[in-house]
Amino acid sequence: NAFEFGMSLCGILIFSALVAFDVQKAKENAHTGFGGAIVSALELYLDLLNLVLLFLRVFASSSSDD
Repeated sequence: NAFEFGMSLCGILIFSALVAFDVQKAKENAHTGFGGAIVSALELYLDLLNLVLLFLRVFASSSSDD
């Protein structure tokens, strides 16, 4: 269970960095038009979704240890 907890924390760090990267990339590509905005929004959405799922996994594992 400690391994899963550690992997979840690593995933949180990775997806936090990916969110920052995708936001920066979206700012740089803001002039590309509507198609680029959709792709950037989807990438950011998926990063945030994975981040929320990892946070839920961490909180669920910490509450089940009680």
